[in-house]
Amino acid sequence: MQNPLLHYVRRMTDTSSRWEKVGDYAVWAGHRGNAEPPYGLLEMTEAGIVPIRKDAPGTPLLHRIEAGTPHHITHLFGFWHVSDSDLVWLQAVYSEATYYMMTIGGISGRPSRDACQWYCPRCGHQLHQADFDTATLGFGGFLAFQLEGVREFNRDRNLRTCERCSFVHSLAYGFHADEDTDPEREARQEW
Repeated sequence: MQNPLLHYVRRMTDTSSRWEKVGDYAVWAGHRGNAEPPYGLLEMTEAGIVPIRKDAPGTPLLHRIEAGTPHHITHLFGFWHVSDSDLVWLQAVYSEATYYMMTIGGISGRPSRDACQWYCPRCGHQLHQADFDTATLGFGGFLAFQLEGVREFNRDRNLRTCERCSFVHSLAYGFHADEDTDPEREARQEW
């Protein structure tokens, strides 16, 4: 039997913005300077897209994303992520930057399924979904998979074209900006 994780420190000011596997959790932390576009958390609900915002300027935000809820973080990843595990999003503003942290997992064997989804920005119709077996291939495997899925979506204009309204979705981008191609880097600035 594995002992529970009782101690972990991750400074939000750490300049490394990579995912890290810690016990039963995957943890990401990053920050954006005041001159950069902020990350923005969006959730897809039955009523449509809901931006998750702070109640009062200058206060931190801690938000639980329920398992199975499609969510997108603008400028961080260019798709809607869905997991069978809850996620926690933390956002805190300081004078020089806004700091963010996302945590997924917490239960042995979870997440076991993840998906990347794309929706038409004009009418909301689902354009494409790529599913991943995280239980077998691990969260590190999902990180490689999501970038392959992004590039497949970008290469195939048919995947990006809405069958309902004919709108063509912009290019997508993966989790890590340092892996972007030039067109992906441009797309990251847009959405």
